[in-house]
Amino acid sequence: MSIILSCGGDSVRERFFASCAIFFCIGAAVLLSCIFSPSRACAFEHVVTYTVNCPDHFTVNCLDENGEEEETEGRGEWKKTFKVETGKPLKVSVYNNSEKQVSITIYVDGKPYKKTESSSSVVTLSGKAGEEPPASMHGQGRVITYSVNGCKDSAIVYINDAGEKEEVKHINGSWKKTVRAETGKPLYLSIWTAWNGVSQQDKQKVRAEIYVDGKLYKNKESQGKTLVIEGKVE
Repeated sequence: MSIILSCGGDSVRERFFASCAIFFCIGAAVLLSCIFSPSRACAFEHVVTYTVNCPDHFTVNCLDENGEEEETEGRGEWKKTFKVETGKPLKVSVYNNSEKQVSITIYVDGKPYKKTESSSSVVTLSGKAGEEPPASMHGQGRVITYSVNGCKDSAIVYINDAGEKEEVKHINGSWKKTVRAETGKPLYLSIWTAWNGVSQQDKQKVRAEIYVDGKLYKNKESQGKTLVIEGKVE
């Protein structure tokens, strides 16, 4: 009788350890599927909202939850919400044919991540889900002023508050823009002037300046078609 009981006890223990091994294998399989599965079912997701405000008609091109471009049209206020995994790219571009003031904001988990306002024909914001917002979103960072004088129907490209290159066209005379940028971020200012119908002797020098916290950082003058200043916030 004692032998039978002993065997029964061993059988129970064996079944217990076998069950534990099965559950362990199942758990490991689920964990591995989360890590290596293309669907990344276990990846952390963020709620991303793109908003656009413009008084006139515009076209919006944005990346959806699958990272694919989606194009739509709008007038006045436009909004789109997706769920995006951490580290995935965010991007929204507005084609503004009327060149009226456009306001774009990207919200991540209900909080403003990036925003910009411009009357350029194309306005773009981009970034990554889960990335920290730039210092400019909190009114922090160094104060950068881009200044240009002597424009003649010029096109100007500079880096805006969101860290994006932005173009403004048909500038005559003087132009100035103030943004914020963190230490280590790039500075960029370019001016293109066609000088159509202007003789060489009548050309004025185009002068470009970049100020950091009110102090002159770099400047350059030119009578050519293109003038570029580059640098980095120190």
